[in-house]
Amino acid sequence: MIAVRAAGIARAGRSLAYPLLRRRISPRYGADTAAVYAGFEPGHFQEGLNVRLLAGGGAPRKRAPRRRRMTGSRPHEQVADDDRGSATIPTPVRDRETFVTAANDLLNTVEKAIEPMEQCNDVFVVKRKAHVDDVNGPQLTIGLAPGDGEYTLQIDEDSCTLMLSSPASGNYTYVLCEKSKEWLGMDDGHIFEGMLTRDLIRQCNGLPSF
Repeated sequence: MIAVRAAGIARAGRSLAYPLLRRRISPRYGADTAAVYAGFEPGHFQEGLNVRLLAGGGAPRKRAPRRRRMTGSRPHEQVADDDRGSATIPTPVRDRETFVTAANDLLNTVEKAIEPMEQCNDVFVVKRKAHVDDVNGPQLTIGLAPGDGEYTLQIDEDSCTLMLSSPASGNYTYVLCEKSKEWLGMDDGHIFEGMLTRDLIRQCNGLPSF
């Protein structure tokens, strides 16, 4: 028993007294990485381990791959079509005669474009009036089934504007753009035909043929 303990103490003494840490450059980690190896008994440590590893006593850590920064500009993101024309506030036509002619042409175009939809829907009533109370200008309405509402296109010849009242999205005011001759949203330049088409196909069967 005494001999066994003495042998154990001797081995422990050698293990504590024997290590001599020598620094060298490890080819495994490159020329700038300081590494050590310990003169412990064979199998305790491997030559070339990182200094931090020996201090912490853990397994070698794998370095995360370095991400390369992308160069150049990012690709342009695709923007959904929002029925915009010039995407700016349009300059309206102010000449009354020009406006009145274009407004009547627009109502004719809308009437013709939605005509096939009358056959696709149980209730799709189109009416046109030359004048209505309190507004100086013609009006076109599209009546849908009870509970679905009514579309109103109202021309105002005094203010040179077109008002669209839609049960799907509310009220919008349009002007005849002096530059493009399109009917564009007064506030943001979106296209009238696009807005009307979008709302109609949400509530009705068929598609306007603009």
